[in-house]
Amino acid sequence: MCKQNIPKRIMALIITLALCLSVAPATSLAAAPAAPKGFKGTALSTSSVKLTWKKVSKAKSYTIYKKSGSKYVKLVTLSAKYASYTVKKLKAGTKYYYKIAVKTSKGTSKTSAAIGVKTKGIAPKPTPTPTAKATPIPTSKPTAAPTRAPGKVDNSLLGLWTFTYSGGTLGASSMFEFKSDGTFSMTLVTISYGTDRYTLDRSGYYSAENGVVKCSDITRTETRAESSGGIWFEKSKTQGKIDDFQFEYIVGTDENGPYLYQNYDADGTRDPIENETVKYRLLRT
Repeated sequence: MCKQNIPKRIMALIITLALCLSVAPATSLAAAPAAPKGFKGTALSTSSVKLTWKKVSKAKSYTIYKKSGSKYVKLVTLSAKYASYTVKKLKAGTKYYYKIAVKTSKGTSKTSAAIGVKTKGIAPKPTPTPTAKATPIPTSKPTAAPTRAPGKVDNSLLGLWTFTYSGGTLGASSMFEFKSDGTFSMTLVTISYGTDRYTLDRSGYYSAENGVVKCSDITRTETRAESSGGIWFEKSKTQGKIDDFQFEYIVGTDENGPYLYQNYDADGTRDPIENETVKYRLLRT
């Protein structure tokens, strides 16, 4: 009876409102997405860092926030295809803080926990006094030994003997000269990894007999250097006079001509011929 007294237009409005109220709660209770997982940063250089994260299913966009003072401000918004972003124009050796959020059809997530990323610092410039650039074969002869009575001189030895070696990360070159006054001079240069150089200069007296050359090392200089920006910087230098130090070389001939190799050093150790690189070859007379 009561239903008949309600106009049809009012009844339709009541039904429509009831339907709207039954649908609205379901929409408002839809869960918002979680922030992207695996958010982290890596320093690339003194002025840039790379931020990465795991992609979120059905994401529409990602927004990265950067800490400025006590607040976080939006740095950039990226499309869903991205899972990394490089931040540039930063200061060297400085730590920066970032957060990230994702937007999906369900809404925008809360920002992630903050991460801190520190850019790389600037390496200090070397201050040692620069020396000449490295060269595979010495370009200058060592200082001759002091004057003293020579031993037996073999004219077939007179001249300049050299050898070079290159293998793996090590390169070496040496120059050995015997003179008619019974003195010798020798320079050895080794370069390791292209950045560390060792130079040994010897001068003294020799005596040759029956294919054996005995040398007395009168002066000895060792220099160590390292390279930076293509320039060699001296690290250490040691000089000394060793009257009793002796070492022995053997003279021989093969299909390539005369050769010279070290037989033993002051400690009595012997160095057998393993390959062509350990032999000195007569360059000129």
